[in-house]
Amino acid sequence: MLHSRQPLYSKKYCANSDETKSKAYKEKNLNYLQIQTRKKAFRDLCDVKKIRKSGNLRQLLDHTDTFSEYIAKKTLRIMPRREEFLNEIYNNVALAYCDQLKVYFFNLAKKS
Repeated sequence: MLHSRQPLYSKKYCANSDETKSKAYKEKNLNYLQIQTRKKAFRDLCDVKKIRKSGNLRQLLDHTDTFSEYIAKKTLRIMPRREEFLNEIYNNVALAYCDQLKVYFFNLAKKS
């Protein structure tokens, strides 16, 4: 019965009834989320670069689609450098398309 009046998930907020402690807890939690999100973004960015080097365009497009959706869902407060990561992803996709192109050079000089 006591559990229904005060659930376990609200105990940590009640324990920090002092405003300074509560603010410190929120800042600590925000910093933790920022660090974890940044680590995951760098990990996924490394994966994108590895897939691009392997030359598998279909896998690259699938991975970048899910990764860009993940980044787009994050707020600027949680992921302040969101635009830089999206830029880097789209640049890698563009470079992968450029890697697929073949450029032929023709010798235009007349043969004697």
